[in-house]
Amino acid sequence: MYNIGVDLGGTNIAIGIVDENHKIVKKGSVPTGAKRTSDAIADDIAALIERLVAEYGITKADIGDVGIATPGIIDKNTGVVTYSCNLPFRNFPIVEAIKSRLGVSNVYLENDANAAALGEAVA
Repeated sequence: MYNIGVDLGGTNIAIGIVDENHKIVKKGSVPTGAKRTSDAIADDIAALIERLVAEYGITKADIGDVGIATPGIIDKNTGVVTYSCNLPFRNFPIVEAIKSRLGVSNVYLENDANAAALGEAVA
């Protein structure tokens, strides 16, 4: 099983596929285009995940969890980005948007600073 980490920033969307040993086995990025709509950004997140999964030679069935780290105020329980000052998110249900685009069920949301701190603690 592989997990996917999404680092959503005002400049770039960076995504990594991680194996069971927490090793990044595939990564890629695309410009965020922060002036676009929330849906357009969600489209790019899903498209990049699909591209990296295909390039690495796995399928969506091999994906365990997808974690999204984003700047701004979030509600982890509902999967909604309430507000982001450098992205167009205003009460945007990003978790549901990614679930529906990818057809996966385990998608989680965290504030980017909190995700970075957790990553440092785990690593």
